[in-house]
Amino acid sequence: MQREGVFPSIGGSGAQTGDWLLLTSDPGLGQMSKSLYRLDGKKGAWAFVADLSTVLDGYPTGMAFRDSLHGWIAATYHGASSVPLFRTEDGGSHWALQEISIPEGFKYGNAFPPEFDSSDPRNGTLSIQFVSDDQRLTVVYTTSDGGDTWVANQ
Repeated sequence: MQREGVFPSIGGSGAQTGDWLLLTSDPGLGQMSKSLYRLDGKKGAWAFVADLSTVLDGYPTGMAFRDSLHGWIAATYHGASSVPLFRTEDGGSHWALQEISIPEGFKYGNAFPPEFDSSDPRNGTLSIQFVSDDQRLTVVYTTSDGGDTWVANQ
């Protein structure tokens, strides 16, 4: 598979934000390939950053980067014990789950990528839809420390 410039047709979908592109395959048997690319401004081509297929649980709903190092990939994953929100602090090379609990009575959470204030990227919002058998509840979280912590707005 060519990892720079031209992408093979893999089905699935992609999410792009600024200089970042996440390509995903169609899911099959609970598996989905996930590849992260970054635009190389000098070459004008997409450069492979990381294969996230085994790192990110769930099905990505989008991504956001607040700067060249700090980014998030939000996802949905039925049956997970916490909301699938993954964070990088090194430009996408390494990712870790950023723990956000699912409220009691709900089965899972659909996370959506955070949005940061362009004039002050320490401030941002994160929306998560929690789902139970008979209810959907959207909670908006805020941050004032660049996404280190998220606080639910009540």
